[in-house]
Amino acid sequence: MDRCSKQSRTVGGIPLRPELVEFLDAQALCRYTACSKAIRRDERELNAWKLLADVQAPRSAQDAALAAERESIARVRPQVRRRLVADVVPAGDATRTFRTNEYADFTLFVRLTEEGVVIWEGDLKSLEGVAGEVYMNLPLATAWSALKKSGNDANIAEFLRQNTEDSSSVQYSQLNNLQLTVVAVRDEDQAEIPPGSFCYADDIGAVPHAMQQRYIFRQFSGSLFSTAESHFDCKIYLSMTHGDAGATPSMDGLEMHLRFNSKVLLGNDEEYLSTRQEKHLITVLGGVHYSLVEEAFGTIRD
Repeated sequence: MDRCSKQSRTVGGIPLRPELVEFLDAQALCRYTACSKAIRRDERELNAWKLLADVQAPRSAQDAALAAERESIARVRPQVRRRLVADVVPAGDATRTFRTNEYADFTLFVRLTEEGVVIWEGDLKSLEGVAGEVYMNLPLATAWSALKKSGNDANIAEFLRQNTEDSSSVQYSQLNNLQLTVVAVRDEDQAEIPPGSFCYADDIGAVPHAMQQRYIFRQFSGSLFSTAESHFDCKIYLSMTHGDAGATPSMDGLEMHLRFNSKVLLGNDEEYLSTRQEKHLITVLGGVHYSLVEEAFGTIRD
């Protein structure tokens, strides 16, 4: 039996007390904690190395005061949060109202990558008040300006210089290399909804000589949210202006469309959600009281 094993039997039942640490040096503490698992557990719980550091290299009075203040705040903060929750908990049976979020209640973090390399990322807000709006509409003027300034627009600009008169001749290799990643963040409470990453799927029927064309990007995962009865997914339409009609090539905007498919009804095709249904869904995904979820999905199904 080696020396360490014998020492382990001797000291294994003696807990490591804070008062002992100040009489040790680094080498002694290292050897002591190597004696048994129980002592190593005591060392972690006691934060013995921090205590030893305080003894070997005492902090200034200012640092010690700041550390004490931080520890005090850390102890008080959970209590403050509990009191805030208790203040808003209703007494008895209370009627809760479902408040639907608007598109403007969210900031969307969007990342563009090309063959796995990030070429732009930033926060975008949806345009509100668009006549007949049934989707989240994100302008890309800032993103396109940043891409040109950084020189990361070369491949996309090459794609936009193609002639759209004959859609069969358009090469989509640049779009195949483009990936979009979107995370929606509710401004009020920073609740996150990650629609996920999107890859190029198709064009929406190229219009000859039209300045602006739209291209469909689908989710890699194929699903945004599912219930026992329904399946929801998300598609992004990327609007871009081609230069063959005399316009300046540009990336113009992203449109996010949510779709619904019933798992119960056979032969039921996917349908795009209405504006009201979309806003109910993003509100639920952002988080609502459990008692309001069924009401929200009732509106979405109807």
